[in-house]
Amino acid sequence: MRLDEAELACGLLRSNDIACEVSSMVLPGLPAELILWVNNRDAELAWALLADTEREASRRDNDAA
Repeated sequence: MRLDEAELACGLLRSNDIACEVSSMVLPGLPAELILWVNNRDAELAWALLADTEREASRRDNDAA
């Protein structure tokens, strides 16, 4: 996930009242990866919102083609 994608995803979650943070796990010798952090109690809803958004974007892309 790129930083801009992670920030958009976190913004979507925050707009739905889900606290979210973006951070990277910097390990020497490995590529940097970004992580979205949410509270455990919000994890299921966060996954559902992100999955719904991704499905909607894919559907729009397919309709445009």
